[in-house]
Amino acid sequence: MGSKGISGKGRDYYSIPWAIANLDEAIQAVNDFVDESTLPYIDFLIDDSRRIVSTVFNEARRLAYGQNSNVVVRQTLRLWVAARFLEGGWRCAGEDMLGADKMSPSWRSKDNIALPPYIDFQFASIITEKILGPLSRDVLKSLEKLVLKNQAKNWFTIFLVVFILMHSYELILQHEVAFTTRRKYPLKYYDMKLIRGYQSGAKTLLAHFHYVNKGNIPFQPQFDWNSPINKHMADLSEDELRIVTQVSNEVSEKSGVLQKASTTDKYEEPFWFVGQVFDKSWDPRITCEHSPPLETNDET
Repeated sequence: MGSKGISGKGRDYYSIPWAIANLDEAIQAVNDFVDESTLPYIDFLIDDSRRIVSTVFNEARRLAYGQNSNVVVRQTLRLWVAARFLEGGWRCAGEDMLGADKMSPSWRSKDNIALPPYIDFQFASIITEKILGPLSRDVLKSLEKLVLKNQAKNWFTIFLVVFILMHSYELILQHEVAFTTRRKYPLKYYDMKLIRGYQSGAKTLLAHFHYVNKGNIPFQPQFDWNSPINKHMADLSEDELRIVTQVSNEVSEKSGVLQKASTTDKYEEPFWFVGQVFDKSWDPRITCEHSPPLETNDET
């Protein structure tokens, strides 16, 4: 909590004397909402503007919510949705606003009233500590087990999980820049410690993924998924083969964009994280220790 009871958004935590009383009920309610909202969130946020992304997410939801549910992919999609909860959009609903309408930020409309400051703090804490924390540990532990098993039948699941997590990093960074732009913050990234943590996590995940490729370079035009050698890396079903072939074609069409995306310090740009999944000769990117200034052409 900020000094003197002031939040990071510049609001007095105690200006409205209301708080969540039963945290256990609130945690359960948020968990239930994650379950109810996973598919609607994907439908709303993932469109066909970037076919690589939509192809992967459509396949992930098919596996996660099909007849034989892939639990690891399903939990990864839940984690992706829960991460969006910290990117704003929450508002007061109903007739009683608890006085929040009197101090909601000026850029919010009358039907988009911000939560009372202390409830907002509690809500963010619940999402971070009780939802995202356990989900992250669950997904990463499951991913680690799949990688250590070193079985070709698990390659496709590993690919989906890493791709979805890379896309989540991308959205987080986009939100970070939107946040600093809206508040006219002089630096591009408000909390560089968090940004460095995201970068470190992404590098670790990408290293694991390229490790399970066993020295192969998948998703390239000349890559033969059906060859005996490559099947030692990825033993795919007919549906999985169809998807990776489709993704390979889309990667080929976007090869220039994908290669260039992660050569800058504009981490919020499309494909900065995701593009590294398809890198032909991947190595960890050298990333900033300190935030660059907010460029005027980043403002939208």
